[in-house]
Amino acid sequence: MQKIRYGIIGCGSMGREHIENIRALGDAQVTALADPTPTSLTQAAALWGGDVACFDTHVALLGSGLCDALIIASPNFTHAAVLRDALQSPLPILVEKPLVTTMADGIDLMQRAQGRKAIVWVAQEYRYMPPVA
Repeated sequence: MQKIRYGIIGCGSMGREHIENIRALGDAQVTALADPTPTSLTQAAALWGGDVACFDTHVALLGSGLCDALIIASPNFTHAAVLRDALQSPLPILVEKPLVTTMADGIDLMQRAQGRKAIVWVAQEYRYMPPVA
């Protein structure tokens, strides 16, 4: 079985926590990281420790073709803008909570997600972490 290739957008504390969770899965790998802050990007790449492509924008990561699934763990106020771009891909997407910070963004994104084949869901990662499960 081929490992699921994850791209993580946002490499702060939550992005790095997702790296640890993906490592615990065993049948998955982080293949791409995106963050505009070089220090966060470098720390996340070092945490993964393997071969990983690094991008300074989420748009570059989305265009890379290196991922089978996406995690959006950028700052809360950026979730809607990043998700608008990510919804144009066919990939499953996990978005950290809160999904949005305004009702208008929530309504817009719900409309944009209509008819998608791949799932979009809001993180409840502790519920599914191997040690908790």
